[in-house]
Amino acid sequence: MQDLPENGLHVYFRYDAHGTVRVASNATDKPASLPAARFVERLSGFSKARNVMTDESLGSLATLQLPAKTAVVLELGK
Repeated sequence: MQDLPENGLHVYFRYDAHGTVRVASNATDKPASLPAARFVERLSGFSKARNVMTDESLGSLATLQLPAKTAVVLELGK
């Protein structure tokens, strides 16, 4: 599932029967906030995530903070 880029932010999901991954990128020169409400259809049922590049755990999916010129890959969890 892919969302249309908006204000330099691009988000897409890859999923199968075993898991879901969310990829988000910020192509702008400024940090950005990405609210979960925009992706409720795909985030439904998930409450946490793990950044697969840094192994950092996110306890909330409510809002994702993206630094400028950054991409993150998040493995979603329940």
